[in-house]
Amino acid sequence: EGAVLLDGAAAHVLCERGFGSLIGMKRVGAPVHRRDLSWIISAEEFHHPAFGGGEGKYLTATLPFLDAAGRFTVLEPLEGGETVSSWVDPDTRRVAPAMTAWTNASGGRVVVHGIEYESSFGVSFCHPFRREQLHGAVAWLSGFANATGPIRWHGARKPAAARRSSAFSTSTSTTGAG
Repeated sequence: EGAVLLDGAAAHVLCERGFGSLIGMKRVGAPVHRRDLSWIISAEEFHHPAFGGGEGKYLTATLPFLDAAGRFTVLEPLEGGETVSSWVDPDTRRVAPAMTAWTNASGGRVVVHGIEYESSFGVSFCHPFRREQLHGAVAWLSGFANATGPIRWHGARKPAAARRSSAFSTSTSTTGAG
């Protein structure tokens, strides 16, 4: 049991180390610039309503990376997972999963996002659509799939965020403080 939100780089390392079945992935490619992918991506389509998605909700995949090395990973999910958002081409055809949700055999919940968070910034990452998506991901991970409004934590466990060597992670505290 438990829950984890992984960016593409973390998911890639876990797959390489043999934990793909626990995170719902057959394979996760190494992070690369979008021009090095085998298909063209123009935007991320947010289509899953529990994760802030809806008809016609897209964020550009190019704008924040014009002068940077924004990196993407190719996700190859296992059967039985759910695609939360997708990469789309210039004609808005879905070409690959962008974010997936998975419940593993032990009951653990995993969300994998096919971008490297360390290289993600700018308009299309820091956007209200992204906030809704990540809020939905955390709500789903915590067992509140239809949550609306702020996430509330009950009991002694409180969420704690940490930033280590440019990597963002979350954990829980059992101190009851906060």
